Parts: sequence; structure tokens; C-alpha cells
Amino acid sequence: MVLQMRAQRLGLSLPILVSVVSSSLILLAAGDTDTAGPVTVIAAGEKDDGTGIGHLGGAVVNSKGGSADSTMDMVKHIFMPLIGLVVGGVLMRLSPEGSTLRNVAKLILYFGAQTGMNLYMKAVLSTSPVSTEDNLKGLPAGFAVTGLQQLTSFILFGAWVLISQGTSYPYTPQKLEGKMQAFAVILFSFSFMLNIALNNYSLSLIPISSNLIIRSCLPLATLSSQVVIAKVTGEEQKDIRILEIGCMLAGVCFAGLACYAEHAGAGADSKEGDSYVFGVIVCIVSLFSGALNMALAGMLGTTVKLNALDTTIYMSLPVVVFLIVPVFFYSHPVKDEAWQQYIGSEQMTDWSIFSAVCGLSPMTVALATFSGGLALMYNVLQYGIVQTLSPAHTTFAGNFNKAATIVLSLLVGLESLPEGKWGPVMLFAVFGNIVAFTAFNVVKFMPTDDTELVEGSESELDDSDEGIMSS
Repeated sequence: MVLQMRAQRLGLSLPILVSVVSSSLILLAAGDTDTAGPVTVIAAGEKDDGTGIGHLGGAVVNSKGGSADSTMDMVKHIFMPLIGLVVGGVLMRLSPEGSTLRNVAKLILYFGAQTGMNLYMKAVLSTSPVSTEDNLKGLPAGFAVTGLQQLTSFILFGAWVLISQGTSYPYTPQKLEGKMQAFAVILFSFSFMLNIALNNYSLSLIPISSNLIIRSCLPLATLSSQVVIAKVTGEEQKDIRILEIGCMLAGVCFAGLACYAEHAGAGADSKEGDSYVFGVIVCIVSLFSGALNMALAGMLGTTVKLNALDTTIYMSLPVVVFLIVPVFFYSHPVKDEAWQQYIGSEQMTDWSIFSAVCGLSPMTVALATFSGGLALMYNVLQYGIVQTLSPAHTTFAGNFNKAATIVLSLLVGLESLPEGKWGPVMLFAVFGNIVAFTAFNVVKFMPTDDTELVEGSESELDDSDEGIMSS
């Protein structure tokens, strides 16, 4: 109870601070890119020829930063969520505890935090200015960005834990008991790494609307994983209603229709279409990794109950270690043709991209690093809000936030509708997907009717990312 009260107090006091800091950092990027001088980037084994430019993968490394106009686009992308955080924070301060206005304020905060985090990460990975001369945008290195997030969060939260020991309210993370819990944390860390890293990577390949509607299919992915694991281990399967399965299947069908419309609108024979298909596959693998994270708990029979804060301490460093191989040794396709021309190849490692961006636009790297702090603050904020809202309210708010994120991404230019007839088709499919999974959650919270049960999974299936470093 003391932990919950402290988390709520800390989480609900963060919104205005988050808004001010993030806005200031992004605005600094405008000044940084205007005054950026030449920076030499030399790949391993290459020589500086004295011209102030280096060579990376056979391509000339130019060191001009992005423009102020491009950076202001980033401010536009997250402007509405920032307003939501400020308004929600002010209403929280003005409304009495337990009032309807206070619950409304919490929902506004949740909207600002969840929507803002999604749009911010999409902007960092795809549209943040890197070099106007070479038309380079974004940091399409999802594995490296995820590792940077985890390392930043670990350092920040670890520092806070140490500082708190000298106060009257020291925070002590829950201790792991026995080798089985430690083993479970390692497994959870691995599945978490696949979940978030692949999700970040997919965001650099596909529109945020496609990413969100695929991620909304987590309940069915979780059900499938739990059924398979129960069959293998011989564990008793819990019950789920036929109507719930119907709603989930309808939501998945709408998700498939939306993705097909997006792909058809881009041109099935184009390189962009091929990149989209690969991005969808990556996002689906990420989805099942998230489902596996939930199913592993049941398979191991573990009682590890870490809140969103303790996961930072226990999982961040293992995730960083797991990411070493894909960051340095996995060459993957990148959607942006400007990056392909710049690096000199359609296949590149995260490290080659990250090292180039470090030289071209240090502020872009700072924005990616700051996302680790945002992820930590988002978890604190979410923990404080969810502790005081019912599961139904939180779930409905999450569905609304998905719809709002898609609408905002279209309004601010993060993505555009497919051409021709496929635009309305995609909007219809997105709407159907959201309605289907909203109906699933309505049915999930209804009283159980024993005559409508089939073998399946527990009723706690939802479309969240377990509140762990969602980005």
C-alpha cells in the first residue's frame, strides 16, 4: 500500500515536467541543427583524408544536421499529447480525490502519455531530422534504440533508488527468491527484448496505424500461446467464452484487411510494398513475443510479481546484453532509400546507422536517449493511474488511445492514407478492428455464463504490453 501511494503520487505529478522537458529538448534540436558544423565519421579501418568527411560502407559520410523546420515537425507530432499531459496534470491538482473530474483527469493523462509515447517513438525512428543535404531522416535502428532506452532507464531509476535511501521514504525493489525466479526473469527479459526491440524496428518500416492494429491482436496471440503450452505441459486449460473468441477473430480479420489495404495502396510490386510486408512480419513476431512473455509465467509456475518499476532494475541489463548480437552483427533492410544510398547498401547493421547518426546529428541520438527517460516516466505515470482506475476503464481508455493515435498520426503528417479506394477501406478496417476488440473487452468483464465456455485461456487477456517499458 505504501508503494502504491508513493507511485501514484510520483506518477501523477510527472505530466507537466515531462511536457516541459520533452518540448525543450526537441526545440534545442532546432538550434543544434542550424549551427552544426562538420563532424568527421571514420569507419573502422578507414582513413581521414583531411577534407572533413569520412567514409562508411563505401559511401561518403556528410555531417550536416537537419533543419529547424524538420525539427518543428517533431514538435507538431507530439503537440496534442503534450497538451493532454498539461491539461490532465492541472485538472489533477484542482480536482478533489474520488471526484468524477479527477477520474476524467486521469484518463486525459493516460491519453497524453500513451499516445505521446507512440508518436514520439515513431518520430524518432522515422522522421527526426538527421541531414538535410542527404535527405536523411530518423534513426532506423530499432535494436540500438531499445538498448539505449533500457540502459538509460536503468541508470536513471538506479540513481533514484540510491538517492531515496537517504530520505525518509527509501525505495527498495522486491528481492528475487531462489534460482527459479531469477531464471524466470532472464526468460522474461529475452521475450521482452524481442517484444519491444522488434516493435521499435517495425515502427521504422510500417505506418503507426498498421503497427497499432497488429498489436491490438495480442489477446488472440496470448490465447494461442497459452493453449499450445498447456497441451505440451499437460496443464489444465482455463475457460474462455465462444463470444470472446468470435470478437478476437473478427478483430484479427479487420487487422488483416487494414494491412492489405495499406499494402495495396503502396503498390504490391514496389520496393516500398516489399518493405511493408517485411515490417508486418516483424510486428507479428513482436506480437507473439509479447504473448510469450505472458504465457511463460504460467508455464514456469512462477510467483514473480514485479511492478513496472522493479522490472527496470531486473530486466534492463539482461535486455542490453541480449541486444549486443543484433545491434552489431545483424544486417537488416532499411525502408528509407536515402539511408540505402548513404550507407551504400540495402542491408545494414544498427551499429553502422547509429554511428553515422552520432556524427551527423548528435541531437537525434539525444532524442533517442531521452526516450529511455520517457519510458521510465511513462511506466511510473501508468502505474499511478492504473492503480486507481478499474480494469474496464483502463482497457477502454487504451482502445480509445489507439484510435486517437491513428487519427493524430494522419493529421500531423506522420503517415497518409493509401491511394484510391484503399484509403476508405483501411479506415473501415481500422474502425472495425477497434470496435471488435472493444466488444471483446466488454464481454470479458461480463459475468460468466457456464453454458458458453470452451477450453482456452484466462480472462485477463488484454491488448497492453504488461505495463513494461512500452514504446
